[in-house]
Amino acid sequence: EEDPMDTPQARRNAPQAHDSVAAWFEPLLSERLSQAGFGTLRQLVRRINDAGMTWWYPVRGIGVRRAERVVQWLHEQQESTGMEVSLPAHGRRHAP
Repeated sequence: EEDPMDTPQARRNAPQAHDSVAAWFEPLLSERLSQAGFGTLRQLVRRINDAGMTWWYPVRGIGVRRAERVVQWLHEQQESTGMEVSLPAHGRRHAP
């Protein structure tokens, strides 16, 4: 399975909060994030912090594993984006 975060830009620069998700995630994922209203890394982190474990529900075609990889990646970039992600890096699912 391809790494959704393995883009040419991702190998070159450090991500910034105002960056478009399209700069960092593979095209299908970024398109779906944008359609759900999370077009920048800042909007995406804000959504994750506001909604918690279910942040990805409005994003068409994204499952829990991909959602966890997005959160994991955002955790790894916290220093360069300056945005704290409130979800744990390894999405531990809580019983409903």
